[in-house]
Amino acid sequence: MAVTVNEQDGSYQISVDGIAVGRIDFRRAGDVLTLVHTEVEDAYEGQGVAGDAVRTVLDRARAEHLRVVNECPYVRVWVRRHPEYADLVHQAA
Repeated sequence: MAVTVNEQDGSYQISVDGIAVGRIDFRRAGDVLTLVHTEVEDAYEGQGVAGDAVRTVLDRARAEHLRVVNECPYVRVWVRRHPEYADLVHQAA
């Protein structure tokens, strides 16, 4: 699985074996990264693709010292299940 950022359309593109299978939409303003929506093609649901992508995005956010705002319900639930990422999440100003 690979996650690449597309700044033009505000998304992280998720691919498996070179095939685009999903995306995480975002907005970025300064050091605040707002995760808006996560989606994965039906054929890849339940295989951990979305979770792996969220982990990748949050690891990058941590490395870049970004504050994360979760508007995405999937990411909100994922972070609750992975409390080691809770320190990244901040309320919108």
